[in-house]
Amino acid sequence: MNVTKHCEQDKAYIVATGNFETEDDSHEFIKALCNSEEVDIEITFLDIWLLPPDVIEILADFPILFPEKKVKLFTLNRQLYSYLYNLGINSRFVSHKVLYRKQETNVESLAIGGSAESLERIFTIIERLPLSEISVFIIQHVREESKTLLDELLRKRTDYPVSVAQDKEIVKKKQIYIAPSSSHMKVIDGVIFLSKEPPVNYARPSIDVLFSSLAKEYGNRLIVMVLSGYGSDAVQSLDLLKKSGSTVIIEDPNDCPNANVLPTHAIESGNFHHIMDIKEAGRYLYHLFSNNEIEDKDVKIFLEDVFEQYGYDFRSYNLDSLKRRIQNFIRMEHFDSFGEMAIDIMEEADCFEKFLIALSVSVTAFFRNPNIYRCLRENILPRFSESQHIRVWSAGCATGEEPYSIAIVLEESGLLEKTDIYATDINPNLLNQAKNGLFSMKKQDEDSLAYKESN
Repeated sequence: MNVTKHCEQDKAYIVATGNFETEDDSHEFIKALCNSEEVDIEITFLDIWLLPPDVIEILADFPILFPEKKVKLFTLNRQLYSYLYNLGINSRFVSHKVLYRKQETNVESLAIGGSAESLERIFTIIERLPLSEISVFIIQHVREESKTLLDELLRKRTDYPVSVAQDKEIVKKKQIYIAPSSSHMKVIDGVIFLSKEPPVNYARPSIDVLFSSLAKEYGNRLIVMVLSGYGSDAVQSLDLLKKSGSTVIIEDPNDCPNANVLPTHAIESGNFHHIMDIKEAGRYLYHLFSNNEIEDKDVKIFLEDVFEQYGYDFRSYNLDSLKRRIQNFIRMEHFDSFGEMAIDIMEEADCFEKFLIALSVSVTAFFRNPNIYRCLRENILPRFSESQHIRVWSAGCATGEEPYSIAIVLEESGLLEKTDIYATDINPNLLNQAKNGLFSMKKQDEDSLAYKESN
């Protein structure tokens, strides 16, 4: 954890980043806060999910200890914001998306180039590619005397019209163009040009020739992907692509160990934005080009991706309920679309943690459903009075009110000392809040009434 502090006139700015992992971290923050001579203090918590009890206590007591000072809290984590709010500590939530909004461009073209062993990889990408307002160019190293069958094979796997490119053909959107086996292909001013010029990098068609022309044609409205293969055809054009603002994706060499020479050379050039295996690339492109409306099929594919990448299985959840939570998450995190959200979740574990929190149902309270606790006291616990060891599992415990309530009942029944209570939840941040053991006094009357009804 790192705490930085700077002052301007009569105002102090304290910024805490990372996590509070040791007592020294807490002491460093408390020292920076309490030793501030300035009247106005602005505290910002960056990438912090939870505060330790001593930090929370000083924030709660600060207005009493230093009534002459004004403190403003900012947090970039919604869960921390909610936690502080529930404890009666006011802060302001500021989304990462507001502070660090990525400049978005409208992608108009996708180009895929590969050589040895790239056929199945092309199938994987195109099969998942949603029909969108883009032009797709596919170039594959094949023998010049061979007639390409890629167009016939792809038509069975996509809703896009697929054709082998023709000389002087006008480029259309929602169309896949395949480079013919014996000609270089370029795109200039919206028109495809084919030529019999000498091979480039021992290849005709050459990936470099196509990619270089597309870089000039589309600039930052282009995404290219370099797949498996041998040699270095495609590497020379990457510098131009990156300078023109195009997005460059390289297949992970570990994903194609038998034909990883081309992607390895591409990575060594340093001119790329992403290294992905084919499944990751398929997910990325699918969500990038998906319709902004959240459709059932998109959610199902997204949930499959989440399960495959993170191991959390939401596939059996009610779709309507999930869509509402997803829409709320998109709104609260200031995403422009479902696709943008899905890409961030697949690429950034921190974003997935936020999404997991948004999906978690954390409705809980002390002695919630008092009749259950009365039944526990009167009918269940007496049966364990002679037991040597008792285990209790509180599944889906959220912020901990349920296991703490059970502990109170066990203590009053004289059974707590010989009982182990296991409290679990799918949401690790809620578990950490439960470990803190801090709860708001705002619900004391309500909790007290529930406790009385449980007896």
